[in-house]
Amino acid sequence: VLNKNVKKGVGKMKRTLRLFFAVIAATIFFSGMGQAQKFSLLVSDGYGTVKVGDYNSLLTGAERILSLLAQEYSLTKAGSFKKINMRYEFDGEFLVQVKKHFSIGFGAGYTQRDTNQGVDLTGAGQYITYTLNSRFVFFPIKVSGHFFYSIFPTLNVYINGGVGYYFGRATYTHTYEQGLMSPAIGSSHDGEIKSGDIGFHSGVGLKFKVIPRVSLFIEGRALLCRLRPWKGNELYTELSGFSENRSGKAWYYELPVNGVGYLPEIATGEFPVPVSAKNVREFSFDLTGSSIRLGIIVHL
Repeated sequence: VLNKNVKKGVGKMKRTLRLFFAVIAATIFFSGMGQAQKFSLLVSDGYGTVKVGDYNSLLTGAERILSLLAQEYSLTKAGSFKKINMRYEFDGEFLVQVKKHFSIGFGAGYTQRDTNQGVDLTGAGQYITYTLNSRFVFFPIKVSGHFFYSIFPTLNVYINGGVGYYFGRATYTHTYEQGLMSPAIGSSHDGEIKSGDIGFHSGVGLKFKVIPRVSLFIEGRALLCRLRPWKGNELYTELSGFSENRSGKAWYYELPVNGVGYLPEIATGEFPVPVSAKNVREFSFDLTGSSIRLGIIVHL
């Protein structure tokens, strides 16, 4: 079953890459047919929202169950888990003018989101500690169409849209330790996972000419992209001393804790998920969101 799943994933990746590079080849061909006249280099920095999905379910679920455990065992709570709502992005793009008002862009980008959060519950010789540390990095390669329309000699309004392939990489360390009774129990997941999938983007903005070959712009952009599945490796360890190296897909699931509720977890590998777990699914990260970008265009 594992081999079939791996082959299926590899096949999907190959089909996706073929489609993406077919789009690139087509745009290069048609740009040549249009006898491109001008070239430009675009660089921008942006800040915007991000949907996230399963990792936010992990953070909000952990906050909920630890608040319930604090009430149940009369423990003092320090710290909190908060959702990831925003992201930074950096883009570079090479524009080829193929018509008077139309250009084709070939670009790449970089997006990173770190989170280091933890909650401690203490009181009367009892304790619970849960830490969630992670870094998500995304590298998109994109093809876009840009339509510019002049309002004034120094001001253009424009719209754009396109497709990209988004490479994702994440590292994480999740540690849970519970000392409500002797002996204390706990476990840690320390892993690295990767994913990739197609995303679609569109934007609208204003371009201001500041000197003959340099313009500034401001743009509102929307992105639709969800990466799944994620695959990689992790080191799983228990407080008792047991440890195991795991590899395979990354999973999201929720486990019952002390009859109070369910604690969410993300783990990587092919391993038996307890029958008491619920909401078991392949981990995904949803990059969908909107952003405001500021940048510069240099006309070559």
